[in-house]
Amino acid sequence: MSTKNIIAIDIGYGNTKIAWTVNGGPSREFIFSSQTLRTSESASSIEGIGALDRIQALVNKQLF
Repeated sequence: MSTKNIIAIDIGYGNTKIAWTVNGGPSREFIFSSQTLRTSESASSIEGIGALDRIQALVNKQLF
């Protein structure tokens, strides 16, 4: 069983960054946008965005 240890989480205005190790090995990082835009169309119809690249959230009857 692998052990994952979170080293740092930085939630910034523009980006969120996460750093971790697996079984004490070299650190790994992941970065993604901290902001989102409202959308009026299904994300599946936007070119270049695949099923694993997005999550849609319905907030107060608005899609984000």
